[in-house]
Amino acid sequence: MIQKRNRLYKGRYKQFFASTPAQLFIHKGMMDCRQVWEMRHRCPHCGQLFRPTGECLHVPESLAAEDIGPETEIIYACTECGAGIDEEQRLELLKVPEWVVIKGQEVLRPSSVGFHHRAWDCLDVPLYEIAAAWLAAKHGGITDKIAWANGYEAEDYRYEQQDRKEDFILRLRDENRPRSVVPRGTCYLAVIVDTQQIGFHYAVMAYGWGEDMPAAKIEHDSVEAFAQLNDIAATVWKDADGKEYRAMSGWIDSGGGTNPLAPKHSRTNEVYRFCKEFPFWRPLKGQRSMENGWLVKLMDFYPSRSGRMEKIPGGLKRYNINVTLYKDELAGKLQKEPGNSGAISLDAGTTSNYAAQLCAEYRDDHGFWHCPKGKANHQWDIWVYAMAAADIVGIRRLRPERQGPQGPIVYSKGVRA
Repeated sequence: MIQKRNRLYKGRYKQFFASTPAQLFIHKGMMDCRQVWEMRHRCPHCGQLFRPTGECLHVPESLAAEDIGPETEIIYACTECGAGIDEEQRLELLKVPEWVVIKGQEVLRPSSVGFHHRAWDCLDVPLYEIAAAWLAAKHGGITDKIAWANGYEAEDYRYEQQDRKEDFILRLRDENRPRSVVPRGTCYLAVIVDTQQIGFHYAVMAYGWGEDMPAAKIEHDSVEAFAQLNDIAATVWKDADGKEYRAMSGWIDSGGGTNPLAPKHSRTNEVYRFCKEFPFWRPLKGQRSMENGWLVKLMDFYPSRSGRMEKIPGGLKRYNINVTLYKDELAGKLQKEPGNSGAISLDAGTTSNYAAQLCAEYRDDHGFWHCPKGKANHQWDIWVYAMAAADIVGIRRLRPERQGPQGPIVYSKGVRA
């Protein structure tokens, strides 16, 4: 609209665009200008101009992003001499801004000029806020990384896609742990199900103790009927020492599309009835965008094709989960080397076909995940549901009970020694 209106003035006009970038045109338009300027900080110690980045920040090692506040002492280092600059010194040097040309130095009368103004250069953005955002981006998911790029570095976020390969996934196999054997130190077992148009894919997951929550697959397969899922739920699993474990909860995708034998029939109705009859099972519904990781929604009616509403006696809790968040978390866990804190473990029977499903999805430049047409991603989805189920149950907060003077150690409600 601005550009169209300026046609009336035949070159006797000026246009001014200002915004934070968000994968649109502001950052690209700025860099396309004939001349571009950016602010630099002049070090009060060595007198040199430098451009601060997140790597310059010095934050107490014990602090996480959420622990940083106005009382936190934050400094950042000069890239020229390495000396530290605190908030008071930063505010003083920002009172006398120094801009440098980063593009078009040779242009004497530029027809367009861009100014790259980052949070580092704003008097109203405190250093502790910048530090908190940097830590969140460094250790968090794609949302935090985008927030850092757009809101603090004032640039478009660029995701460098790293395609996961089957061999990369298979390195997570524990060759000393056969299929169906529970890892030592397990605190909780769960059965996770991906509902299909016909049948179900499932996996039995074992979670370890601690905030970093190591996780392991001990079994996976597919079945045709709901009754077979109950058989899996009733199975007794053992670790290498013979300790017995039972699954404490089951989580099932409430979708599943439509049945090709009955195109208008959604499986959601069946899943709800199954979960209502067998409370061990809890329905999940994935959403791409949510404010939180998960939330509970009370369903009062069964889905209906005819339009007649059938009430669910007592209602049914459905768990909506932020699949983008948990896919980001899963991608991060897959990067951890075997044996490292919070790493994923696969049983020795894991095949290349299984690994291929964990390589199926990719993330676009906007941070959303996609599965190419024709690629199977059932076990990828199951791991995503497993990450969400762990948060809903609160597995990270579980702690082992101490050995009493008599009797066995109680490892969890699902384990007996």
